[in-house]
Amino acid sequence: MVMIDAALVQKVAGLASLELSEAEATYAVKNLAQILDFVAELGRLPEPAPSAADEGKGGLSQLERDDQVQPSLEPETAMANAPAREGTAFQVPRIID
Repeated sequence: MVMIDAALVQKVAGLASLELSEAEATYAVKNLAQILDFVAELGRLPEPAPSAADEGKGGLSQLERDDQVQPSLEPETAMANAPAREGTAFQVPRIID
């Protein structure tokens, strides 16, 4: 189990280019710990047995569809609202040192 502490919260905040006060980090530690406890509790629940209504329906395969080839956007259309671009590529600020 991952232990959430203020140092971890501050590290993740730094990776996201966020600055958290001590109070905000403490608040995040408390809430993230509760969320992780809840997720762990959900993981301990038994999986429901398939019902008779589910039998013969093919399960998830009924929710899937075949891929369909679609034409791509023209580069100028795709880049029309780009705030910055380099040729036919979106230009984004560097976030990793």
